[in-house]
Amino acid sequence: MKRAPKARIPLLALSTAALLALACGSALPPGASNDQALVQPTRVHKMPMHDSSTPIPYSAPAGAHLTYYGGRVNANTQVVQVLWGTGSYDTHISSTGTPSVASFYQQFLSKTTLISGYMQQYNTPASGGTGQTFTSGAFSNQFTITPSTGGSTVGDSAIQNEITAQIAAGHLPAPATDAQGNAVTYYALFFPPGITITQGTSSSCVAGGFCAYHGTVASGGGHNEYYYGVHPDMQAGSGCATGCGNSTTFGNYCSVASHELAEMMTDAEVGLAGPIGPPLAWYDSTNGENGDICNAQQGTFAGCDGQSYTYQLEFSNAQNNCVSISPSCGGGTTNDFSIAASPNSLTGSGSSTISTAVTAGTAGTVSLSVSGVPSGASASVSPTSVTAGGSSTLTVNAGSAVAGPYTITVTGTEGTTTHTATVTLTISGGGGGGSITNGGFETGSLSGWTSTGASESVANSGCHGGTYCARLGSTAPTNGDSSIAQTFTAPTGATGLSVWYKETCPDTVTYDWALATLKDNTAGTTATVIAKACITNAWTNATSPLTAGHSYTVTLTSHDDNYTGDPTYTLFDDVTISTGGGGGGGGGITNGGFESGATGWTTAGTNSIATSGCHGGTHCAQAGSTSPTNGDSSFSQTFTVPAGKSQVSVWYKSTCPDSVTYDWVTITLNGTVMVPKTCTTNAWTNITAAVTAGSSYTLTLTSHDDNYAGDPTYTLFDDATLN
Repeated sequence: MKRAPKARIPLLALSTAALLALACGSALPPGASNDQALVQPTRVHKMPMHDSSTPIPYSAPAGAHLTYYGGRVNANTQVVQVLWGTGSYDTHISSTGTPSVASFYQQFLSKTTLISGYMQQYNTPASGGTGQTFTSGAFSNQFTITPSTGGSTVGDSAIQNEITAQIAAGHLPAPATDAQGNAVTYYALFFPPGITITQGTSSSCVAGGFCAYHGTVASGGGHNEYYYGVHPDMQAGSGCATGCGNSTTFGNYCSVASHELAEMMTDAEVGLAGPIGPPLAWYDSTNGENGDICNAQQGTFAGCDGQSYTYQLEFSNAQNNCVSISPSCGGGTTNDFSIAASPNSLTGSGSSTISTAVTAGTAGTVSLSVSGVPSGASASVSPTSVTAGGSSTLTVNAGSAVAGPYTITVTGTEGTTTHTATVTLTISGGGGGGSITNGGFETGSLSGWTSTGASESVANSGCHGGTYCARLGSTAPTNGDSSIAQTFTAPTGATGLSVWYKETCPDTVTYDWALATLKDNTAGTTATVIAKACITNAWTNATSPLTAGHSYTVTLTSHDDNYTGDPTYTLFDDVTISTGGGGGGGGGITNGGFESGATGWTTAGTNSIATSGCHGGTHCAQAGSTSPTNGDSSFSQTFTVPAGKSQVSVWYKSTCPDSVTYDWVTITLNGTVMVPKTCTTNAWTNITAAVTAGSSYTLTLTSHDDNYAGDPTYTLFDDATLN
């Protein structure tokens, strides 16, 4: 049966004027109260202000019931608290000690019957649903960002853009997924005094406005789907101080936080929804989400950390009413702790402070261990154990690890309790290849290179990998050679040098050209890595063999004859050293660049080999088509990882004008998800996963289209390599 067109229509049959009135909190439809919220045709769901002069009915509205519509829940919530810049925050917000909003999140998610009792009724079915089961969540960490958006008013689109930009810059941890590829990260944003948040035509902390809201950002641009909540200042002087609860300031902060948290957990993808149906999860079309049904009905629970916390009651289908939760401390107060890393991202070698804090009971001994260290690198913590509340130092040496992003995990263990903190390690192109310095130019400079000639600089757009690349020559005419060179020693296990280049040459090779040479200083020979050429090309890879232990000088050159009408320049990037068998060709993967068509790959569905718009070379795989196709289209290959290889890397570029409910791209390795089901139209994006030398793997690249006439989905795949 054909589905209806996917216009984002309101959930109830209301006029545009009525919808705007609802968003502004003014006129309401007959029979509705200001505490009842609707899914507006936006990407958020708001908690309305409560008129403090209106009594709070401690019961659910008659007929309230949450219906499951097939969308995702957040069954293993990991809270990342984000402070929106500096300001006069309430100390319970800016602190991660006890009591604080941080300790509230930890207690609420792991030390109450919220998970063990209440949430189990909202597990999702495997048939017709996402097959998720709620388990305890955790408070992960707190970060203070420096937003690019200034001023006293901030809109929701600016908030979404800011979170995404902070993730991309490594200032916030990347959104994580569980083993089934379901998103788990919840960014809880707290704002200082003096900032008004707007969403649509509604504003924070004013009559008819909202106390908070939660939303969803779809995966894309290299990040997974993630969830976020927006919390205005609620201190004295703010409208939210009187319209968002009847407890203390801290109590109201916690109450509102629980409202948004519980709604996000049971209806995670509401921000992607339009009409009633997927990807909504648990929703009442009349009364809203589980928090809306019981808006402003507050209770308290005794935390296992000895503190009393205020929270909002939530609606239970099983009991057909607003229900309370209770402590779940395992028969007594059990010691517990939190662990965090600062900074939580490193580029190359560096260090991070691993801090711990007591979240329950008394301070015990926390033993620390490190995992996820890439081959060729090293990492250690000192000291290896601390008393909860103390800190240790993680020291990382990039060593000879190959370029790529890695996740280093520090695990803290106290008795039978474990918590983890993660540090994203980025080894830029060539930076971990053993002996090449700044091969990806991610220092934003030519450090490590000797430049000679007419014009040598660093570009920050159109690069092959990362943010920066070298630009030799200029968009204006230059006279003669522009060159950079570096002398290095090939490390143990080195087999080849790899260089990516992109030339703009509107002249002929008689006058202008690009050139790369590799001089073996030990043997006294010189090899040509890139022969003199005058072309205007896409990013192209060139390689040359290396002998371990030999000294080499690599020289990259772009030549222009200073003629006014045809300036020539060349971008160079990701100068890396390959180790182990296979050189730059990816070892055990056959035809990973699809330059030999589909040779080596098993195909299913509608597939072809594209010859334009590819990531590297002249060919790439296309799964799906520009016309509608029905179901999965895939390329798969089984391979054995050769010695010296520890990572598989794949590039993909998807065109998906639909939603992930119907169309998607996904990449799996031995059934483990590398790219969760994602519907996005993105630029070329790289994804990596760890592999073990000598082991066999099956890599499957899949694009799914639902055969709907208006929005065919297809995906390009390229450069599947082993590093």
